Amino acid sequence: MTILYLEPNNSSANLLEQRVFRLIAYRSDYSGVYQADNEKILLDSIKQLRFTSLSPTSVQVNATIVNEKGEYQFLAHVGLMNLGGLE
Repeated sequence: MTILYLEPNNSSANLLEQRVFRLIAYRSDYSGVYQADNEKILLDSIKQLRFTSLSPTSVQVNATIVNEKGEYQFLAHVGLMNLGGLE
């Protein structure tokens, strides 16, 4: 299972003079023990992130990313596949 979460990025926030976050993906191996090697930074300076469920198999992602030159937005559609019943 992969978990996506945001954590504050204080070093970039100080530089940009606004609140920004890192998008982190953590892949769990169901051992119950946190393993730092399973963590990956996907994006580094996110101002805003929205997920909208469009259907049982599709999610829309809207993100605002900032850097020294300005703000940028992107919109993406992500397909989902439920693998919970596979053996």
